[in-house]
Amino acid sequence: MIWIIGSTGMLGKQICMELRRLKIPYYGTDREVDITRSEALEKFSEGKSVRQIVNCAAYTDVDRAEEEPEYAEQINGRGAKNIAQIAAKLDATMIHFSTDFVFDGQKTSPYREDDEPNPLSVYGQTKLSGERKIIQVSNHHSCWKKYYIIRISWLYGVCGKNFVKTIIRLCNERKSLNVIHDQIGSPTYCAPLAQNIVHLLHTTPQKFGIYHYSDQAAISWFNFAVEIQKLGVEFGLIKKEIPIRPISAEEYPMPATRPPYSVMDNGNIQRNFGFRDFLKERKKEIWRENLRQFFVDFSESS
Repeated sequence: MIWIIGSTGMLGKQICMELRRLKIPYYGTDREVDITRSEALEKFSEGKSVRQIVNCAAYTDVDRAEEEPEYAEQINGRGAKNIAQIAAKLDATMIHFSTDFVFDGQKTSPYREDDEPNPLSVYGQTKLSGERKIIQVSNHHSCWKKYYIIRISWLYGVCGKNFVKTIIRLCNERKSLNVIHDQIGSPTYCAPLAQNIVHLLHTTPQKFGIYHYSDQAAISWFNFAVEIQKLGVEFGLIKKEIPIRPISAEEYPMPATRPPYSVMDNGNIQRNFGFRDFLKERKKEIWRENLRQFFVDFSESS
């Protein structure tokens, strides 16, 4: 049986939807099972045949984490360790999600899995802490190496709060927008990600370790916002276009420092697992197709 931890969050909910669509049974838990308490995880898992654990639970408020680093570490660091320990005890496969924010953004080419992390924010530090604690658990339990750490970036979806939905709302509320142009990354639509995670759960090759996943783009927040507005107008979710002005990160200071460049190389996950978005030969860019699909899905859900 599959256990989805953080099943009511943006990604967790999407994975659960995909499992239901395929009629695959699973357990779904959220805050009722406190991942910062190992005994809570042990109690829930008792008597259950859990073979795979997908950890979607995370502290994701990047700026607020600067004010409460201990709490962010409890969830992103200690929580990940506790889940890994349960996975090792059950001899279950663990899928854990990390972030592009483990990097400092000083590169000018896509980050590979073996590039040295150097997080600039508390959020990035706590996510890196979670990665390392999972690896430590694996090193301690010599017979358990069954973990995937998947770094994702700029996640958005129909459920929950995210950049795409915020831009749609602001375009309808304001007369103009200022959006940062000098932070470059890769958006990731969580619907195809969820489909690929379910595919991974049923993949025979067990090439465990750290992987990078995104929608294969190198785009600024500004250019992403422009495309969001364009499609929002096309789909009738934005009343009319408004001016969007590019600004620098210095002009819009935030509590947490973001990497100026956090594009990740997806080559390993493509070669090892054949995730569907990477195998198709397309003339259009995947991030554009996925953003358009988001608007189709969001329109149907509205």
